[in-house]
Amino acid sequence: MGVDDKCYLKETKEFIEFGKVHTPVGICEKFTCRDDFVIRVDHCPKYAVPEGREVIPIDLTLPFPECCVKLKYVDQEGNTVIRSTA
Repeated sequence: MGVDDKCYLKETKEFIEFGKVHTPVGICEKFTCRDDFVIRVDHCPKYAVPEGREVIPIDLTLPFPECCVKLKYVDQEGNTVIRSTA
């Protein structure tokens, strides 16, 4: 398998094989190499924060989608809930 069947990801200076997914730590995105040398990039969703919810920021020490912003709130039973936005 040579460079002819891989995509080059300039963000990490790495090659990704066709059909493979790459979720590097330090970049909160998912990269997928297509067989036409196009890299599909998936990001964390953007949203409006509902009232009464606290935002837990992106954690670049985790791979995608675990790195995405999370919402923290107290449910009707008094339990603290942390929910992923991804």
